[in-house]
Amino acid sequence: MRAMAALVSTIPARKFWMLVLGTGLLLRLGAVLYFGDLRSPQLYETGGIARHLVAGKGYSTVFPILHADYGHVPRVYEDATPSAFTLPGFVLVAAGVFYLVGENSIAYVLLYLLNVTAGLLAVVFISRAAGVLLGEGVARWTAVLTALYPGVVVSVATFGGTPWYHLTMGLALWMFVRVPRNSSGTGAAVLAGLAAGMWTMFRAEGFAASILLLFWLGWRSEWRRSAIAFAMLIVVCAPWALRNTAALGSFVPFTTNVWLNAWRGNHPEASGGSFKATGGANWLTPELRSEIEALPRDRGYELAVMDVYRRETLNFIKADPLRATGLYARKLLMFLSIDWSDKRARSPLYWVPHALLSIGACIGAWLLFRRRIDALPLLLIIGLNAVVVSALHIESRYQMVLAPLYIIPCAYAVHTWFRQQTEDTPANGTTMKGIQA
Repeated sequence: MRAMAALVSTIPARKFWMLVLGTGLLLRLGAVLYFGDLRSPQLYETGGIARHLVAGKGYSTVFPILHADYGHVPRVYEDATPSAFTLPGFVLVAAGVFYLVGENSIAYVLLYLLNVTAGLLAVVFISRAAGVLLGEGVARWTAVLTALYPGVVVSVATFGGTPWYHLTMGLALWMFVRVPRNSSGTGAAVLAGLAAGMWTMFRAEGFAASILLLFWLGWRSEWRRSAIAFAMLIVVCAPWALRNTAALGSFVPFTTNVWLNAWRGNHPEASGGSFKATGGANWLTPELRSEIEALPRDRGYELAVMDVYRRETLNFIKADPLRATGLYARKLLMFLSIDWSDKRARSPLYWVPHALLSIGACIGAWLLFRRRIDALPLLLIIGLNAVVVSALHIESRYQMVLAPLYIIPCAYAVHTWFRQQTEDTPANGTTMKGIQA
């Protein structure tokens, strides 16, 4: 352990990054080879919308078969309707690949490689943000832990967009924390706003988190810089909001899926997690499916579908507010631990690394608070997600999205511990505590 600490701390920067990124690359390629599927991977809604884009049917999809069999096989539906169910970030990546080479094994290989690239860039961006906040030593440990952490590694072998969330979140965080330390604040604020816009195009919570970071930026630096960053954020997000309004006939700034996700966490059979309390899929009930299938297939179809979920969610909360409150507390606990409705999350391969990371992050957060070091940007993002996600429903994927943010205070705790061990150990290897004893 001491040898590893010395290696992380003293190896020249070029060799350090070659070692970290090389190891990260090998692990991620191994994850793709072991977990990936080159014949018929699960592409979720992103793949389905990408197919329709390439087929000339616009940004469209079909519900309720969306999560029954849509995304498993190359298929284009004639009755697809305009959609804003999913943000365009990863959809456009997939559509670009399908347009260039078709949807086949070559396309899946390219998408996996792009995932791997996004994952490695996320290692760099997250560690750079940690370096600005907490110093180069913490940045190095952040890079090491992000490159090695199993959940982050395995995420590149799926097409849920997690590596891209990590990339854009890390980039936005890095750009924001640089602004107060940058003498030419206008350019840094522009980059922060543009990065926040990219983040939002992959995950809607990115917008709300960016607003909180803008307030932090105004408090720590200048409100003029916050205004500039906000303007750039709107520049990136506005075209998507305008497209949604034109396509759906109603103002939809980001996505339409809020009420579906709210229902998944707030109905009589809800467990709070990604599966029902009975263990079944948590997307529909037979009654909801019948009602949704009876809706007219026009451009407002998706909004009408979500209105069904909105009504059912609010009816449940009004009819049993005590149960709804209990579910919220349950979901918050699950957010801070694991989604125990998902059998995959009960595997030690998932929960042991997650538990160790959470413990390390708590220790690091306590040290940061005790030493009055500003880690507010991290807490704002984590806190916002805890509040919002607990109002909707919990998934292990949502927790994995935030894993790099937990890694930063965990890296601070690791760096602090190793530094104390080094300072307390003379050249002959005897600890200072041993000498005093």
